[in-house]
Amino acid sequence: MTPAAKGRERIAVVGAGPVGVHFVCELLSLSSKVDVHLFGDEQHAPYNRVGLSELLSGDKTLDQLHLELPDSPHLTTYFGTRVAFIGDDMLVTEQGEMLMFNKIVLAVGSKAHIPHIPNLDVEGTFVLRTLKDAEQLISRQIASRHTVVLGGGLLGIEAAKAMRRFSTKVTLIHHSPWLMNHQLDEVGASFLKRELTDQGIDVRLRSSIQQIVGEGRLEAVRLRDQQTLDCDTLIIATGITPNLELAKEAGIAVGRGIKIDETLKTSARNIYAIGECAEFNDEVIGLLAPGLEQASLLARQFTQKEQATYKRTSQVIQLKVLGKQIASIGEMGNISKPQQVVSYRDEQGLGYRVIQLKHNRISGAAAIGPWDQIYEVKEAVEQQKKLSFWQLRRFKKTGFLFPQSQGIQDHHVICNCKQVTAGELRACAASGKALDSTGAGSVCGSCVPLLAQFEDASKPVPKQHDLPIVGIALLSLSALLSFVLLAPFSLSAYYDPSHISHWWLSSDNKQISGFSILGLTVLGFLFSLRKRLNFLKILSFKKLRFVHAGLSLLCLVILFLHTGLADFQGLNAWLLYTFLGVCVFGAVTSVMADLEMRQVNVTTKAIKRFSVLAHVISFWPMPVLLGFHILSVYWF
Repeated sequence: MTPAAKGRERIAVVGAGPVGVHFVCELLSLSSKVDVHLFGDEQHAPYNRVGLSELLSGDKTLDQLHLELPDSPHLTTYFGTRVAFIGDDMLVTEQGEMLMFNKIVLAVGSKAHIPHIPNLDVEGTFVLRTLKDAEQLISRQIASRHTVVLGGGLLGIEAAKAMRRFSTKVTLIHHSPWLMNHQLDEVGASFLKRELTDQGIDVRLRSSIQQIVGEGRLEAVRLRDQQTLDCDTLIIATGITPNLELAKEAGIAVGRGIKIDETLKTSARNIYAIGECAEFNDEVIGLLAPGLEQASLLARQFTQKEQATYKRTSQVIQLKVLGKQIASIGEMGNISKPQQVVSYRDEQGLGYRVIQLKHNRISGAAAIGPWDQIYEVKEAVEQQKKLSFWQLRRFKKTGFLFPQSQGIQDHHVICNCKQVTAGELRACAASGKALDSTGAGSVCGSCVPLLAQFEDASKPVPKQHDLPIVGIALLSLSALLSFVLLAPFSLSAYYDPSHISHWWLSSDNKQISGFSILGLTVLGFLFSLRKRLNFLKILSFKKLRFVHAGLSLLCLVILFLHTGLADFQGLNAWLLYTFLGVCVFGAVTSVMADLEMRQVNVTTKAIKRFSVLAHVISFWPMPVLLGFHILSVYWF
């Protein structure tokens, strides 16, 4: 047993997630008279688990998820250490060590809610809650041919988008009549469904999984309507369940979460709870920003002896789907029961706004597309302002709740997680500093769509991916060589292969160039199987696609040196035409793939689908024709 040090207050923080780490940072920045002990049951250093979906989608790296801890002699960390029991002034680790503390803060978070589905423990079933989960899904991302995501909330939608990034077939299943049913109304959710469908995600509503099919390995899922979907990957994203085990064993009052009062104290004498595990006023808040707010308030209480009380505030939940901003404030969706709903849709159908009222007071709002008055509306929701008949009439006709938008004011909080205001962001941009130095957008990322408004205009534009450049070069060279060969586009009047015949008439040159083409073709074919066989992991799928296109371009150059595009007959001519066809359709596919990643539309997807099929079919005769070509050279 380790006794409490005299003259200094010892505080244990159980949970090394974003909320626990934020509390530690705030506490040590406010006082040097405390000794803080941070316990985390994962071996990894603290990371931002809210950003795991962005790690999966490739929008963030692991380094960007890392949570910095203060370099302080008053901080002791215990990573890979599970706490087995807590009391009023002590805790016991799973290794049996007992430690004494003046106060204990529970920031133990939540775990993924797992529905009761038969045979759910087969290989191929995942959740997205820890770094280990994300790493497994990243490796699965390339190999998966059909991924089913169960759950149409924010996490499920983000997981579906992430798994779709390499053109994997994705089906999103949700039990409710509409997506994000806790944040959007049915009409607003229909916009979201259409965007996801246009992206190539099959969305199935009012549905659920009744059974997992497969012996030890996932082969299919059977839905409520008895339809069976063949798949190899299933992601469960059906919500979260607070971790209550420690509190229950300690006899602390729990409901859906660990019950806390307005000072964030549990029913135990010296034990507090913050974040997703805490239940305040019979509500468990499954968002990060309120947890960070609780952590800051508790740190001030511990160090400044403030009795500031916690008050639940409305959050602006924002995300982007294919460049379209979606926002939700206050009570929305089918969990709330408004007395009145007023909506606005623009004439082009590109935007939608809705407000919900109770007793003529605004209780919630949501928007698809930009809304200049979003933060003014947020203040109105927090204050539960009473709206007049004329305000509602104006909103219904124009989409504006107030006569004139004041824009985002300096006092408006843009980043709820870090409590960064618009004024701080403007000052940061004016000084030439990067906005991420304020911490805005670094935690949950919901404010990222708004940060672009505060960016310095002189900031360089990010470099675009080079795949379309290689694809266009490949397409141009393929077309040029085809024009040389084929009537009525033949350019023989301007091109005489005899002038450069020395390139291929030499036996040595002929063999070197020929076997170079053969080797590059085989290598390119192996790269094309990367997604299906998952055997080559030296490069990401995006880089392999780039290399695949580059190899094809190099093959065409060597092909010209090998043949000079002289007159061909019989099987050799068909071999050349087939090779050029493979390159042309492959080039079109690479260009369309890049366009699809930038902005999805029906035409782009149709062209890409056709070009992929034509690319694959045109390759089929290649092995036979190539075999006859080699046989004719060396045998005859």
